Amino acid sequence: MTAVPSDPSVHRLSAIGWLLLLHGLASILVGVYRCLDLDAVLIDVLSAALMRSQIALLTIWFVLGRERWSWRLSGLVGGLSFLFSVMSGMALPGQWDMPVGAYWFPEEWAHYFRPAGPGDLLVKVPIMVPGIALPLLVMRSIRGIRRGWRPWPGDGWRNLEWLRFRFQDLAVWSVAVSLVLAAVFRTAPYEGWYAQLLDRGWLIYQMKVPAHRYSVISSGLYVWVAWMALWAACGSGRARYRLAASLLLSVIPAIAVEAWAERMAESSRDWNLSSLWFQGTAETTIAVLAWLLIAGSLGLYRLYDLAKTPRIHH
Repeated sequence: MTAVPSDPSVHRLSAIGWLLLLHGLASILVGVYRCLDLDAVLIDVLSAALMRSQIALLTIWFVLGRERWSWRLSGLVGGLSFLFSVMSGMALPGQWDMPVGAYWFPEEWAHYFRPAGPGDLLVKVPIMVPGIALPLLVMRSIRGIRRGWRPWPGDGWRNLEWLRFRFQDLAVWSVAVSLVLAAVFRTAPYEGWYAQLLDRGWLIYQMKVPAHRYSVISSGLYVWVAWMALWAACGSGRARYRLAASLLLSVIPAIAVEAWAERMAESSRDWNLSSLWFQGTAETTIAVLAWLLIAGSLGLYRLYDLAKTPRIHH
């Protein structure tokens, strides 16, 4: 007897949908706890691990996903906009809908751009997304070329399947556009805030002070953590050895980055380690949590996909 096969793409989308829901609820929960000001150090660590792992997961899905390209692009852009809206909107509760002529003090900008704050998302996205995506694109292209991949359909451009518009496309694009609009129009607490945000972000990329160098350079750590977590979840070889090796290879550079940050803090008077930047130097804890979130999410997706793969029964 043969079981009726089901569409595997439906099961993959179901798994991705559940993961998006769980990560979205986790981000909102962390944001709510931040508004309530409950255990600020712990919330900053959880927020940093969530943001960095979710950037990595969205980028990995964008490159390696098997869904329509436009869906993956919409998911990446919409997901990043959602993170920006949630983390920024809950960074300083009570600061929104400020009157005309209002502005943030330097201390508030420093709080916003601290390594565990929402501004850190803007610092790390331009580094993490290309850093994760480009090597994966090269590897996928090389593998496709070896398998006889061609950049056009088998029957040429006469096949117009790539132009077909579906209801699912409308739903996905509508959600992504809504998230982008919410990030643009519902995040700024006062007029002119975005211009100041870009100026502050550019100053950080210039890396003129140790705190800014630390924020930018530490982004590379999470590119490495994402690669290690992807290898742990989807690589070949014995799972227990792969998990142990990838976790160890993630922890060692995290300890080095944390030690480097602490040395800079001790030698720099303009970097107040005990107040604004203390939480951001917990790189070992944040890296381990990010590794667990990335590897765990990818592992759950893979298990769900394998469990729902149709089998033939005699």
